[in-house]
Amino acid sequence: MSNIIYKDRVRRCCRLMRTANLDVLLLTKPPTCSTLPEMAVYAPMRMITQKGKVALGVPQTDVKDVKSLAYFNCLVGLKTR
Repeated sequence: MSNIIYKDRVRRCCRLMRTANLDVLLLTKPPTCSTLPEMAVYAPMRMITQKGKVALGVPQTDVKDVKSLAYFNCLVGLKTR
């Protein structure tokens, strides 16, 4: 999928968040993560703000892959045990 489609989905999500009066949407479990699959690549945590900013939390070992595969504004490498 192209970034244009990803951005369109994020804009749609932001509109729905405004309607529901939500500031931030946090996606952590597989059922909710599949709602925005372009952000689900190796990312156990996703956060979308009402302003359309997307943050991903991924294992440090996956940062390089996620940089080339996912749509995001902020990427954080999480330490694993």
